[in-house]
Amino acid sequence: MDWKKANSAIKEKKEAESARASTKDRILLVDDEKENLSVLSELLREDYDLVIAESGAEALEKLKQEQVICIVTDQKMPGMTGIQLIQEMNKQKHPAIKIILTGYAELGIVVEAINEAGVFLYLTKPIDENLLKLSLKQAVSKFRSLESNEKLIKMVTGLMQQNSQMSVMLSETAGADGSAAQKSIKIKGPQKKEIGVLFTDLRDFTRISEKLTPVQVIDTLQEVYKNIHNIIIEEGGIIDKHMGDRLMAVFGLYSDFDSAKAMHCAQRIVEEFPAIAESTKAQLQQPLRLAVGIASGEVVIGELGTDIRSEHAIIGQAANLASRLQELTKAALETGQNGDNFGEFKNAMGISLPCLCKNEQCKFKKIKLTGKKIRGFEEIEEVCVFSS
Repeated sequence: MDWKKANSAIKEKKEAESARASTKDRILLVDDEKENLSVLSELLREDYDLVIAESGAEALEKLKQEQVICIVTDQKMPGMTGIQLIQEMNKQKHPAIKIILTGYAELGIVVEAINEAGVFLYLTKPIDENLLKLSLKQAVSKFRSLESNEKLIKMVTGLMQQNSQMSVMLSETAGADGSAAQKSIKIKGPQKKEIGVLFTDLRDFTRISEKLTPVQVIDTLQEVYKNIHNIIIEEGGIIDKHMGDRLMAVFGLYSDFDSAKAMHCAQRIVEEFPAIAESTKAQLQQPLRLAVGIASGEVVIGELGTDIRSEHAIIGQAANLASRLQELTKAALETGQNGDNFGEFKNAMGISLPCLCKNEQCKFKKIKLTGKKIRGFEEIEEVCVFSS
């Protein structure tokens, strides 16, 4: 026997198998019973690159190591149920599509939790092989669709940011609203400065976008943000960046910070959003909600980057707080006392600290944060809420 040729043939075979595996979609199978895992593996290994876990805890560890696009988990497992595993994945914002296998006795529990946990499908035992394969194809298709939408959102928000920066640099208006300061996009060296920071976020837009075509996703974002951009610039603000369907704007970056104008901008966005959202209704077939958070404070600002790409960096608690206040609007969507305290979140809701709500024209509601604290700012006990 020619051992050199034999070893070469074995190596080539392994490389070919590895290449085929790398082109397969990777899914995670979770079940505490080895026999069930063996059956599922035999059924699916030809079409998928499989990762195996015998418990919820092991599955979470595997998810840190492997890039998985779909998870198929048994519901009834010791230590951690399938729903609890998926809830942990959601906390970590893992994008994999989730499928649960369950017995009829547990069906009521699964159906009740399906919306809360974000389960894509549940299949009852005994599992029909053809139905399982079809469900996995649908799950993979959904993952690819979401992946494509996310790439398009990043691309268009990047283009919108560049367009906004060009508008700022080309602006020649020197008015009392501070727009003259938008002529220059460069910062003269690192410095400490008091500024205002505003964050917006379209609530549940990722979920809404699942039912839209890529063109509809982009058209919706363009329609919403072109109007919000105009309001921010009219009030002397600068669009700092887009992050998916979120936006960050700053006030006082190139001029003295005017808290009244920054607050007026936030209030205008909230008040005018119902009309902005109305123009998207025909395409979406459901309403949009906008969350707004605004805060102010002293930050360090400066230019970061290289000749290839640079941008101004804002380092300080004001940006973190504005983002947290925007997230706090989620409390209004909760049932119970928290939701009642914040009031109705029908179209848009903004939250700021009382120190910014000094303008008599600012219509807001002061609420005590008795059962809800701001992450990272637990010392804050009162906020101002304004909504439309």
